[in-house]
Amino acid sequence: MVNANETAVAFRVDGSADIGMGHVMRCLSLASQVHARVTSRIYFIMRDYDAAVDKVVEEGYTVLTLPPNITRMEEINRMGDMIERKSASVLVIDTPDADGDMVEPFRDRGLTVAVIDDLGGKKFGADLLVNGSAVERFTQYPPGSADRLLIGPQYMIVKENFLLQSLREKHISKEVRSILVTLGGADLRKTVFSVIEGIDGIEGRFDVITVLGKAYIDAAGFESYLRGKKRRYTALHNVSNMADLMHHADLAVVSGGMTLYELVCTRTPGLVISMDERQAEEARVFEGHRAVVNLGLWRNASSTVIAERVSRLIDDYEMRVHLHDNCRNVMDGRGASRVMEELFGR
Repeated sequence: MVNANETAVAFRVDGSADIGMGHVMRCLSLASQVHARVTSRIYFIMRDYDAAVDKVVEEGYTVLTLPPNITRMEEINRMGDMIERKSASVLVIDTPDADGDMVEPFRDRGLTVAVIDDLGGKKFGADLLVNGSAVERFTQYPPGSADRLLIGPQYMIVKENFLLQSLREKHISKEVRSILVTLGGADLRKTVFSVIEGIDGIEGRFDVITVLGKAYIDAAGFESYLRGKKRRYTALHNVSNMADLMHHADLAVVSGGMTLYELVCTRTPGLVISMDERQAEEARVFEGHRAVVNLGLWRNASSTVIAERVSRLIDDYEMRVHLHDNCRNVMDGRGASRVMEELFGR
């Protein structure tokens, strides 16, 4: 356990249109808890991708940048210099390419190293390993992967406002009056267009709010597209109140990954579209818990399929009630607090 009175904390994380913004949002969620409970000496070490760096700076944190195409050896050396300069004693790593070769040099320096991982299988050799995936095979590790392992959705790190929404009573209306559409930080495949095409053909009096993430390219072009549709839409970009938007929606269409876990915290009835095979496997697990309606991979979620499944859920009040109730059995939004307890004892 870390001595919190002598702590500076460094986060090594990246985000971009290609990588997505889930890793960054997860680290920001944990950083907010660190700031509130432990120390204000928090530093982010990131490849210099504008959208992700800008997001972290907007949240009030110092970012130390690395060149996007840096080699692994140079990355470790520069990280070492940055960590020494800031006197950090804790390093949290949340990058897709993290491995034991990245962890070992910093543990050898005496740092406490925590790794946040999604896929399993690697021997990190970390002090603490966090994997909040709902998919069992993504949480399997060889011996020596970490001194302590925190495994399963109860350790999924989401922002504190999602926890607060999970504690609020949510009324499931018999009539759907509002639909939220949010497909992650980047929506690289522009799946939001298929969703809007599908929803636009559904009869009924309901409002639609679409939220584009920080890394979404050409938000202005999407807003221009919406003006040509028959239904009235509200388009938002890079919001800070996603938990509140989800909570107040009667129904949501979301992407897989972190956005799916966030939705489940709010217990809003929803349909999920996965952007890759990993997300698809997670969505199938949530579907098995009857907590979401699974539309499969993005390439199979045509506007026709979306229209049919959204329309069916609008008309099925009992199904929406069951989805809401079953979300309680999957996760409770307290993952960040549990990680804080293990890492800092508070």
